[in-house]
Amino acid sequence: MARSLIVPLLLLFSVSGLAAEIFQYTEADNDGNNIALGYPVPRPADTGVPGNYFRHYDFLLARHQDIALGNAQVNGHIIGKTSSGEDIWAYLLGNDGSLTAEYGSPKGTILINGGIHAREWQSPESVSFLLEHLANIQEDNGVGRYIADNLNVVIVPVLNVDGFRQTQQFWNQATASEQTPRDGRMRRKNMNNGNSGIVDSNLDTAADNLLGVDLNRNSAEGFGRNGGSEGNLESLVYHGVTAASESEIVALHAAAELGLADQLRLFTDVHSFSQVYLVPRTGDAQRDAYTGELARRMGTSSPAVYGVLLERIGTPIGTTADYFAYTYRAPAWTLELEPGLEGAAQYGGAGVSHDGFMLPETEVSRLHADTLAMYMTGIYMQAGPPAVLGVDIRDAETGNVHYAAQWRHDSERTRTLVILADRALVEDAEYELRVVFDKPMVDTHTGRRARENSSQPSAELTLSSLGDQARVLATLNTGEPEWLEQAGEYHRYRGDTLRVRFRVSGDLLETDGDASRLALAIDAEDFAGTRLDADPATPANWGRGYWERHDRFPGDSSSGTGGIDCSYKPFIARDANATPPSVDAGNCFFWNDAKPADSGSNGSGGGGAAFALLLALLLTSTVRRVA
Repeated sequence: MARSLIVPLLLLFSVSGLAAEIFQYTEADNDGNNIALGYPVPRPADTGVPGNYFRHYDFLLARHQDIALGNAQVNGHIIGKTSSGEDIWAYLLGNDGSLTAEYGSPKGTILINGGIHAREWQSPESVSFLLEHLANIQEDNGVGRYIADNLNVVIVPVLNVDGFRQTQQFWNQATASEQTPRDGRMRRKNMNNGNSGIVDSNLDTAADNLLGVDLNRNSAEGFGRNGGSEGNLESLVYHGVTAASESEIVALHAAAELGLADQLRLFTDVHSFSQVYLVPRTGDAQRDAYTGELARRMGTSSPAVYGVLLERIGTPIGTTADYFAYTYRAPAWTLELEPGLEGAAQYGGAGVSHDGFMLPETEVSRLHADTLAMYMTGIYMQAGPPAVLGVDIRDAETGNVHYAAQWRHDSERTRTLVILADRALVEDAEYELRVVFDKPMVDTHTGRRARENSSQPSAELTLSSLGDQARVLATLNTGEPEWLEQAGEYHRYRGDTLRVRFRVSGDLLETDGDASRLALAIDAEDFAGTRLDADPATPANWGRGYWERHDRFPGDSSSGTGGIDCSYKPFIARDANATPPSVDAGNCFFWNDAKPADSGSNGSGGGGAAFALLLALLLTSTVRRVA
């Protein structure tokens, strides 16, 4: 636990002078010094394969090492040593180099830390499962490859190795008292005894049972301030002698440097329990707003659903989340995993005051899946908001291309639209439209996709004039949109290209001229609920804790919420060989403020949103006004 959030657990935060009385956890026996959990006592399993159990550290470490040895894109690094001299490992996942594969811009960095509090076994398990999953999907040509191409993901599965070993050695024993147990299975702190030595592993040694430093109070930002820690050596929240006095915290700082630290886009310190995101707010309004929204999206992507607690501005207490939030201005938080406030009672437990630290083994595999959904949502979002890279419209029967346009990447900050084909669309012909995005809009591993839980996409031709309400002239006959996932069909990643058929109605040619320019208005959200960058000419850029230039419309990135892309402008004519009209007249910016009701998206995000296509007639001298 990072903050004094849960009232029943406040008793755990300041206990001193207790005898070395040893208590035994059992399933059903409450006699004497026994504590009955109401379910089998979780015991470390001697296997590295994930399942409905908690894995022993030695086997977890071997599993991590096997992953690094067997995958060229996973590199293990010793980032420091514990008080007892144990190696602390971090694993860097991502393609070689510090630049993105397609555009050569700096890669973002994600840092996820596990096992800072020894007794919180849910943390190393869920973080290790993320490491296993990312390693497995890096060559999937889909979301895994996209993440590897655009991010350096740094994972520290177990930071407090000494303490974690102590809890696993005494998996069914604890000292101090029945209500406020400490050493053994309930050790929270590291094993630094405060006298240039380590706490011994003998629970009968009363003198050092309560010693150690709370690693999550040892960071510089808020060190010893705001009532969140104590200077008493025996306190559960003892902050240490000085900020970053503990080798584990120094190691965590080193882990951030494995990626590009100045490109840090997300830090998560994984704990248990209470099922909530504890989010520091730094006072930077845009950074704080984006961080809160990112936490909300991640929390609601889990079937278990996690809450978000936004902390008071300017109240750091020396947590790792405080450090990364203030130092790097990155989204950062303490993530408290399951169970919720009621502890293991929600799984049939007997109601032991601290059993939330001892999740029943029957829930572990589900925890793996539920937390993976959250981690992957956040990582995917922090690789970048979606943008349309190009479109083409071809005759559905012959395959002849009538219109094609692509954005050419000039530099990290600019793109230029190149028109590759510009031939007329004619009435009663059936066409195939392909829209290419810069990221996979489908997660083939989970089935999540941009259209999940949304209304059907629409394709409409409307007459628009600047400042006027759009008027529908005709609705196109659209087929079922299809996300392309077969090699040779998609652009770069499986699920980055959408294909849909439509037919141009003759009603659209009731104009005074022979040709009319259209605007293809594309409105989409990726499967994490992030809306399109409305101006691909200026790619979204990570800076100051949120996405800059994530435009609502060209030239306006003030809100960073995205909008509708109106870059692509084919034309219709009676004659297939008609001369293309000017592309300079009119626009469809009005849709960014008055989006049609049937597009199925409110622009606020949430898992899986609508994909809408709107073909808008630009106001030109050849268009007959409709009253």
